Amino acid sequence: MREVPTIDVAALIYAGADEAARASVASKIRDAGSSLGFFYIVNHGVSPQLIGEVLECTRAFYALPEARRAAVRAGAGRAWLVLITTL
Repeated sequence: MREVPTIDVAALIYAGADEAARASVASKIRDAGSSLGFFYIVNHGVSPQLIGEVLECTRAFYALPEARRAAVRAGAGRAWLVLITTL
């Protein structure tokens, strides 16, 4: 089994990165996505606090009964607003 690559996306997020650095990141994402289908990203700018809050919401959602989870449809546009306001 191949290892899931970790890709530093700082060049895509932060001002001042040159075009070659951005192209390199894009190439790594394309390669990982087309070959393995998965990759981790680092230096994305999402705070650890927000990541923790999202994980907490995810745990709360999957702790709900299946019938309640089924009421939240992914294709409904803003289904996540329904979930957040009803937990």
